[in-house]
Amino acid sequence: MKRSSSLYGRTALGRETRRIRRAPEGVRNVTLNEAAYSLGQLIESDDLPLDEVREELAVAGLHAGLDPDEVEATVTSGLEAGRRSPRPPRGRRNRGR
Repeated sequence: MKRSSSLYGRTALGRETRRIRRAPEGVRNVTLNEAAYSLGQLIESDDLPLDEVREELAVAGLHAGLDPDEVEATVTSGLEAGRRSPRPPRGRRNRGR
């Protein structure tokens, strides 16, 4: 069973969702994909739970003005790719409870 989010993971999730929300037209989908990939890596390194990341990315993508189907497809593909390339452990991290 995976643990709760690490401080590192929560910080990364907040930064990435802000970046998606602020992305200008023309790069919103690319920004969402990059964020999903990056956060997918943190899911596999046990820094973030999948369901929370998927939901937060979807909300940010919709807020940015992307189509719901586009958001779902981009989040799914980005997370899957990132999870295939997890980040190496950074030593003992502070885990939120």
